[in-house]
Amino acid sequence: GVRRGRRGAAERKRSRAEGMSQRRAIAIVGAAGRFPGASSIDALWTNVLARADASREIPPARWPVARGEVLDAHGAPDHLYSTRACLLDDVALDPGGLAVPEGVEALDPVHRLALQVGVDAWRDAGPNATGALDRARVSVLLANIALPTDASSAMSEAVLDGASFGRRG
Repeated sequence: GVRRGRRGAAERKRSRAEGMSQRRAIAIVGAAGRFPGASSIDALWTNVLARADASREIPPARWPVARGEVLDAHGAPDHLYSTRACLLDDVALDPGGLAVPEGVEALDPVHRLALQVGVDAWRDAGPNATGALDRARVSVLLANIALPTDASSAMSEAVLDGASFGRRG
């Protein structure tokens, strides 16, 4: 029993090692990003090297309740300890000749952001990379941290009718 289990583990380990040696090379041909205080990857690195602070005061319109009700300098549960945040400005989509469906202006800003960064990455790849594209060999990776936007907050508030925000009517 024990001996067979060990042999099985060794075979599995050897099989994994063989599979890893057969991985294919990949190429990242286009990259883009939007960050607080930086509208591109280059601008982000400029800010990092300059040790720039990308935080700013949260606009009053982003607070569903009075700041004093949620602010606690000691970090009490369900409270904030700062009125500063790292925020992205609203993104206006500039498809630049790419086939983007009409009506994208009505999308939540997080979706417009993902589309615009995708367009920017496509442009970054350049015409040599995108001109004769073999779609069977291409993958696209979009990643973001989606915190509440004004639009998603308004939708949540409408669904909840303000009940969870402690508003008194």
